[in-house]
Amino acid sequence: MRTSTCRVDVALLDVSLPDGETLSFARILHSNGVRLVFHTWHTVSDAVRSAVPSAIFAQNPVHARQLVRQIADLTGS
Repeated sequence: MRTSTCRVDVALLDVSLPDGETLSFARILHSNGVRLVFHTWHTVSDAVRSAVPSAIFAQNPVHARQLVRQIADLTGS
């Protein structure tokens, strides 16, 4: 069996999903150098903001152009 790896530069996550928060997963991604954009309908708690202070938080409704601009800002594109 072959396995392959790929480099992830940016992850787009929701803060809260029906089966729980994504904060643990976000911390893992962040510790591996992945930049994060949280896209959510929910109010973002101080705990989430402080856990990943470099993340960008996009409150719904958000336009696609805004998300593209935020991701470009994170990647320097």
